[in-house]
Formats: sequence, C-alpha cells, structure tokens
Amino acid sequence: MQIIDKKLHNRLYLAFLVLGFGSFICYYAIMAQINYWNTFYDGEITTILSTAYDIAEIVGGLIIIPMEKKMTKTALAMIHYVGSIVLIASLVPLKFIPNFQARYYITIIPVFFLGVTVSIVNALLIAVSSEVSEFCTNAQAVGVGVSTIVITAIQDLITLVFNTPPSAPNYEQNLINNALMYYGITIAILGFCVYVWSWMMKQLKKINDKKIQMLNAQAEDLLTDDTTIPTAKNTQQQSTKINSKKQSVAKKIAFIASGTAMNNIVTFTMFPLFLLKVPCRALALKGELHNDWWILSVLTVQMLTDFIGRMLPKWEAMTKRITPNMIGIMCYSRVIFMVLFPLMTLPVGRFEEGVYYSPIISNDFFFVAF
Repeated sequence: MQIIDKKLHNRLYLAFLVLGFGSFICYYAIMAQINYWNTFYDGEITTILSTAYDIAEIVGGLIIIPMEKKMTKTALAMIHYVGSIVLIASLVPLKFIPNFQARYYITIIPVFFLGVTVSIVNALLIAVSSEVSEFCTNAQAVGVGVSTIVITAIQDLITLVFNTPPSAPNYEQNLINNALMYYGITIAILGFCVYVWSWMMKQLKKINDKKIQMLNAQAEDLLTDDTTIPTAKNTQQQSTKINSKKQSVAKKIAFIASGTAMNNIVTFTMFPLFLLKVPCRALALKGELHNDWWILSVLTVQMLTDFIGRMLPKWEAMTKRITPNMIGIMCYSRVIFMVLFPLMTLPVGRFEEGVYYSPIISNDFFFVAF
C-alpha cells in the first residue's frame, strides 16, 4: 500500500520550501533596510536588533519542547506566520514615536519576539517534514536559502526604481515609501504561507490515517503465540545501552555544536555592523565614506554567498567529503573576522585638510571578498 504518491510528494516538497522561505523572510527583510534604520535610528541599531534576534532564537529553542506539549502544531505555526505579519506591519508606525529612546527600545521588542517564533517554527518544520521524507526536510533549508536571494533582489529592484539621493528633500519620505512597499510584499508572502500550512496539514492528516491503517494491519499479523515479552532485566540493559549512546553522540557533536554557536554569535553581531562601519575606499577618496548603492552591493554579495553556503550541504558529493570536525573548524574560522573587523574600521576613516586617513586595512576588493 503506497502512502504518498509522487505527485503529492512533489507538492509537499514545494509546501515545505515555501514555509522555509517564510520562516526567515522577516529577518532578512529587516536587515535589508539598512538605509532606513540608519536614517531614522542610528548606525548601531541593526547590530542591536540582530543580537536581540540571536538571543531570542536561543530562548525559542529552550521553550519549544514545553510549548509543543501544550499547543497544537498549527497554533505554533500561526504564532510565527501571523505574528510576523503583525510585526512587519508595526515597524514603520514605530518610527513616528517622538521620543528617540522609547522608539529605540520599543522597536527591539517585536524583533525579539520574531527570533523566538523563528526558532520555534524551524524546529516544528523539521519535525513535521521528517515524518514525510528527507527530501522535504531539505526543502525547508532550500526555502531559507532562496529567501535570502529573493528578499535582496526585491530591495535592489525597489531602490533602483525609486532611487533618491540623500541630499534630496524627499529622501526620508522615499525611504518610508520603500519600506511600506517592501514590507507589503513580505506580508503577502507570509499570508500565502498561512494558506500553504493549512493545505499541508490536511494532506498530512490523510497520510497519517493511511499509516494507522497499515500499522493496524501489520499488528494483527504479528500477534502470535511466539511473541516475546521483555523482562525487567532486558529493559534495564536496553536503557543502559541507550544512555551510553546518548553520551557518545553528545561527545561527537560537542565540537560542531560549539562551533555553530560561535558562528551565530559572530554572524548576528558583526554582519549588520560592518555594512556601515567599514568605509568604501573608492568613495572615500571622492569625499564620502559610503552611499546607498555601496551598502546594497555588499549586502547582495553577502546574501548570494549565504545562499551558496546553504545549498552546498545539499550536494551529495560535498557531504561525502566534509567531516563534522571540518564543519566545526569552518564555523570557528569566523573568529578571524573579529580580529580583522577592528583593523578595517580603526582608526576611523576621516578627512583632515583635504587628506583622507584610512583604517589600517582599507581595500574594497578584500572587504567584499572577505
């Protein structure tokens, strides 16, 4: 008895791809609005928001298990997708809070909430997709990677069509209009994710019903007089073996897990900050440290390489050659950035009597490549 036909499996693959796309789209949408945050807040706000998001993801990972016991899968998913719609819709109105400090801290709250829900929905998608097939689990990761490309391309397109120089009198209003358009597209995608989740759960219910029928049929065949009843001694021995296996697995993943944690800390803390703090040498020699297109160019390169990095593990030839220790070393390698970042920003680029004094490391090609 075939539980999932090929046509339905392909549709479920696309469903998990869309839901994976929607799980991270809000974070990338927020980070892509560098010019907006820099104008209405300050140059450090993106790093603060990103760090708050990272901490919130850890919180979400801690509370997912108790929440899963008390809430349905659909309720958990809606907390993210519907909550993200409310979050994105609130970002532009928050800009009009007159008190700068109040506006600053209140803006952090919805982003923190987003980090919690993203962690929850990612764990949920992995659990649900693993019940279908390994390919569907991979689809979620592919969706996350695709979201980095699409959201950056949308931002580049909006900036290209509605580009206004910072010196223009309507520059700030143009940033607000761009943000409204950009976030409106994000909300539409999240709304589609709500529909996809509803459709998918109906299909999975049908699949589970078929599985139950198969298990009941198999159970009837297995109920014979020769069925062995496990003794207390056998149960204790099995429990000891399971515990020893858990300890062995914990030792194996300790290095890569700590490396991944270090990778996240460096990424979420440093990534938005260097877009504004590292000056463009070519522009600096003309009298400005960076402009909108330089920031978008660096952001686009970062998102493209992020997509490539997410897709490489899906390539079977790559996974066969890379060991867990190699992955851990690659994660730890980002610590190098914590050393190079000060060298690319200090001393702060400045002009004195028509002469530009650059940081210790000042090379645009090296910066973009790095």
